[in-house]
Amino acid sequence: MAMMYNECAPLAQFKNHEEVMPVLIKLMLQEPLIKMQTQATSAALNFVNGLLKSEEDEEEEETAIDPQAIMAPHS
Repeated sequence: MAMMYNECAPLAQFKNHEEVMPVLIKLMLQEPLIKMQTQATSAALNFVNGLLKSEEDEEEEETAIDPQAIMAPHS
């Protein structure tokens, strides 16, 4: 999952954020196993890093994806 969010950013984030982020947030907050909490946190970080990467690449190509709009409902 982490690799998908790195390789397919920002389209993967744009298309899947409504389904993926609530699940990751729930796992980070409520999962009793530390290993699962860590994996969920890692996936969420890769998700956000893909959005940040898209902001840096925006200078090279025009994108209609706004990272702040994607993350606003989840923050």
